[in-house]
Amino acid sequence: AKDKEQSAYVATEALNSNGGPFLLPEHFKRFNLFGKFKTKIGANSKLSLSLSTFSSQWRASGEIPNRAVAEGYLPSRWGTLDSSQGGHTTRTNGNLLLTTSLGHNFLWDNQLYYSHYYFNLITNFTFFYYFLTTGDEFRQHEIRDLEGYTTKISKTSVTGNTTYTSVAGAGVRVDQISPSELDHTMNGNFLSYLQFGNTKELNTFAYFDETIETGKFLLNAGARLDYFHFYYFNLAPASDTFASKV
Repeated sequence: AKDKEQSAYVATEALNSNGGPFLLPEHFKRFNLFGKFKTKIGANSKLSLSLSTFSSQWRASGEIPNRAVAEGYLPSRWGTLDSSQGGHTTRTNGNLLLTTSLGHNFLWDNQLYYSHYYFNLITNFTFFYYFLTTGDEFRQHEIRDLEGYTTKISKTSVTGNTTYTSVAGAGVRVDQISPSELDHTMNGNFLSYLQFGNTKELNTFAYFDETIETGKFLLNAGARLDYFHFYYFNLAPASDTFASKV
């Protein structure tokens, strides 16, 4: 609606492929969906809302030793020793941005965002190097929720042929990972925990940035202060001696 200074659009993408030279079909699937809405609020503010989701899954042939091909155990270098390898990941995002004109060339941006992330990956790099009977296949798995807020004030001014851009901002981001997991697996099935727990991460920051552009020259200087806090809580049972010692 041009009269209300509003706009919206949606885009999507889907892919399904078994292509590639590997003898094990990849069964690669990917889906993307993105939508964005922008509107004017009052005389001096603009609001932008975007939502997106992504999903992908696949099978992987992984690494193989040269001797497996040289000795005829595999028909070619495109073969696989562990057909359980592969992964599945999804991510859903939300982003809200409010931009306000404060007058006198000052702009104030406030951003609020959230993301939900799922990751599951089975790999096997060393086969029977560490676990001689059950093999070295392992699974990386995590479910993460992250949210954050940023705010910044910027001003652009022009003197003669020189442009000055000043930016000051601050923000906070919180990551909550439950679980944060590394498993010993065999044929894709769980055997034991290599690491199992919950993780929390906090980052707060503040910064200042100054850009001077004149003619063919651009000068930029800035300073930033960050604070990080990490917390890990081990959930592995005491009977799992490997994960309990990590």
